Amino acid sequence: MVVPCSVEHSAARADILAALQPSGHSRSAPTGWSEARFSRLRQPTTANEALRTAGPWLVAFLLTMLQAPATAFLADASQYWAGSVAFAHGQSAYVAGGLSVHGVVTPLMYLPAAMSTRLLGASFAGFAVLLENSVIVATVATLVVPRVIAAWRPAPRAAVWASAILCALILGRSAPYPLSDLAATALLLGALVLAIRGGPRSLFAAGVLGGLAANVRPAHLLPLAALMVVIVVVQRWRAGWAVAGIALALLPQVGFNAAHGISLAPFPRDTSALQAFQAGHGAFVVRYDTVGIPNSASPLSWCSPAMARRLTSMPTSVPHLVVDLVENLPTSAVFVAEKLAGAVHWPIAAPYFAPAKGVNGLYALLVTAVTVVGLLVFIVWTTRPGEAGRLGGQAAVLAVAAGTIATLITSEPETRYALPLVTLGICGTVALAGDLRNGAPSGRARVWTLVAIVLVAAVFATGAIGLRHPVPGFMTPQTCRAT
Repeated sequence: MVVPCSVEHSAARADILAALQPSGHSRSAPTGWSEARFSRLRQPTTANEALRTAGPWLVAFLLTMLQAPATAFLADASQYWAGSVAFAHGQSAYVAGGLSVHGVVTPLMYLPAAMSTRLLGASFAGFAVLLENSVIVATVATLVVPRVIAAWRPAPRAAVWASAILCALILGRSAPYPLSDLAATALLLGALVLAIRGGPRSLFAAGVLGGLAANVRPAHLLPLAALMVVIVVVQRWRAGWAVAGIALALLPQVGFNAAHGISLAPFPRDTSALQAFQAGHGAFVVRYDTVGIPNSASPLSWCSPAMARRLTSMPTSVPHLVVDLVENLPTSAVFVAEKLAGAVHWPIAAPYFAPAKGVNGLYALLVTAVTVVGLLVFIVWTTRPGEAGRLGGQAAVLAVAAGTIATLITSEPETRYALPLVTLGICGTVALAGDLRNGAPSGRARVWTLVAIVLVAAVFATGAIGLRHPVPGFMTPQTCRAT
């Protein structure tokens, strides 16, 4: 393990290690996710620490705000916004917000922005959404990211400043639009951070946030399930607190369904149909984009003709899709690699797509590099001697990453589906930036640097290759085969 050289970092580390030592009273020592088994490296909560965080928070907020508000909300964003506006005006959001597909909580995401338009007029909508999302981006950058890093080691102040810049540059691209992804990612990673803290109240709160994340964004079901597996393994019976939190978060959906005579299911009415659609197109579509043109939008699909030719029928469920992928090896292995690489091959207009030669390639390289390097850092740090005492927290972080990867494989992904994975990549990248301040890299570090360069180049090239076959409109296997 690399030990910080500065006096400030050494003192902080000494305090943390001292806090992790047994108290000498084994009967009163915590069980389950104890400090020795799971990283409970608590961030300081003093007024001084709040002031130190205020600077990076303000930078992240202002950098995110320094872009033009959206003049029109397109595709899904228009429906999310319509649901929030209907709710703000005391009207039913069932039709306006598409609540047969979207979770019942989704109209609440942009309720503050929608309420402001009642006072300032509809023309204020774009600014209000940008303002609300900028608060989310800044909060993730300065509160969530450092606490994810703390599963391995305390986040130095340099890492928090780097996080503010990278989050504004990458996550901030989604800020002008009332999509569910920013809020859902903040909820999911908030659940992760609370799970790392451990304790009944934190686990209960983690369950609440995780349940809300899954209701707002069903694509987060697999990351949440992966996190719950780690919670159960490490926490044992105390995992019941997280389960109770999830149940409480999904209770409004159950009540909503019952009130509309649908069922007592904890998910929207048309969830099964949506999952079947995603599984079917996930068998041959590399990525789906919405082409963002001022005041209009059109779909654009990128597909794998090789996989489309291998399909005899479109799968109707995730298990069916997995069987198809296994049966069509090695073609499906190339397809999956293109899918994962394409999901982080973001254009500058992400979460939408717009032609921009040169700039799109540079931005895709940035997002790819941050994601690959960040995840590689966490994997390498986990294998270092001396890190085993915090494997529970590290496993939780890597489980969320693995769950997000599973979602990308088993769906027709858009760039925004990869937002939790990219955010975890930011965590690892800024942690490395802070680690490099401790001294010159060793010979082993130089080897890993070379590995990272090769991996980034390979993932970037794979993404570019996978996005060679765009087809306007919604994709079918027949249209894909013809490309």
